[in-house]
Amino acid sequence: MELANTALKRNIIRCIFFIWTFFLLVGVGNSQTKFIPFNHPDLYYEGRIYNNNDAVVLSWSGTSVTIFFKGTNLLAILKDAGTANFYNVIIDDKDIFKIHTDTVKKAYVLASGLANKKHKIQLLKRTEWAMRKTWLYGFETSKATRILTADP
Repeated sequence: MELANTALKRNIIRCIFFIWTFFLLVGVGNSQTKFIPFNHPDLYYEGRIYNNNDAVVLSWSGTSVTIFFKGTNLLAILKDAGTANFYNVIIDDKDIFKIHTDTVKKAYVLASGLANKKHKIQLLKRTEWAMRKTWLYGFETSKATRILTADP
């Protein structure tokens, strides 16, 4: 009986190890996205901003962040202090739409399905400082995307 319990325990430990290894390899090793933090040197900010430990804070209307990249998609990781803020998303200086931020930290799609070429995306705060602040943690995109410096 004791020998059977030892063999069972050994099999359970092996099974847990293999399951843990599988999830580690699938979840981390094959990630198809990359994160661009808020303090990346090729992000361009305009307006009144200040850095927090893990995000940049956008609070005044007209405040913006611009990113240049070669790729097909871009998401912004944002969290708002309230629910009254709106942002314009300007793609390649022409396509404009707006997003409404929420109090939950989440990813907002700024662009998807773009041609795989150079793009410029600007995220511009539309609402006044009285509507409270927004934290920008960074951007997420596909692994193949390259972040570019601004054209002179």
